[in-house]
Amino acid sequence: MWLGLALAMGGAMLLANKGILAKLLYAEGVDVTTLVAVRSAAALPVFWIWAAMRLGWGRIVLRDRRGIAISAAAGLACYYVGALVNFESLRLIDASLERVLLYAYPSFVVLVEAIRRGQLPPRRTLLALAITYVGIVLAVGALDADLFDANAYGAALALASAVGFTFYFLANQAAAARIGSVRFTVFAMTAATAGLLAHFLALRPPLEELAGFTSTAWGLMALLVGAVTVLPLFMIAEGVRQLGAERAALVSTIGPPTTIVMAWIVLGEVLAPMQLLGAAAVIAGILVLEGRGLRGIRWNRKGEGTR
Repeated sequence: MWLGLALAMGGAMLLANKGILAKLLYAEGVDVTTLVAVRSAAALPVFWIWAAMRLGWGRIVLRDRRGIAISAAAGLACYYVGALVNFESLRLIDASLERVLLYAYPSFVVLVEAIRRGQLPPRRTLLALAITYVGIVLAVGALDADLFDANAYGAALALASAVGFTFYFLANQAAAARIGSVRFTVFAMTAATAGLLAHFLALRPPLEELAGFTSTAWGLMALLVGAVTVLPLFMIAEGVRQLGAERAALVSTIGPPTTIVMAWIVLGEVLAPMQLLGAAAVIAGILVLEGRGLRGIRWNRKGEGTR
């Protein structure tokens, strides 16, 4: 269990550095479209190798067109559109604020499920949702007009990206029963990468753009792909296998505090006290939601949690 805990926690802490590396790459002159396209293209072969190790090459592709279509749509929504929107938000707001807002996606999953069923969640879940959304308001700086004006657009983009991840989560639930979670991930990432590369090629001469990378930019990109995208995938997957999905999800709440600390150390970003309070509220709300087992929760007409 301790190894699983270390892997899940370490993976979440590595993932938490995504926004910091993105900001360092922006400072090196790398634009959003190039960053997202190169990151996705470099990581995609690893997803296929991972799938082959889990399933074998001959068992990755199936004839289930519906399952593949759901996976591709989820990938385009979350890792094509959502990724572009997410990395654009990082140009506009602090990396720590972006991470906190993106981390609110489980609350959106709960809302979508409540609307779909036409039933209120349990009272404890409603309280967790209220705490989460109050935290979002505080984190964006809604009580400070100047701070809110500075953060509003970037925060809206980060929340839109969280909505995209909500769709990805729900699509995973729908498609995994048909084709399995490994195939879902591979097809989703393949569709997203195809979309991002087409977007990149349509906007920029690729060789000219990549030739303009400094050695520092290439080093940062290698860290973004290897240490902050690919390595955490395997660490978290193994952590989930050893701990179970619910425990691993709880451990992953170390991510936003890690980003806040690292952004302060590396970028000199300091959130206002009100924003720190908001970040703490978001994390507390998500801890309650994850603690109830987000993946398995069902509600009856009285709003009582069942499994």
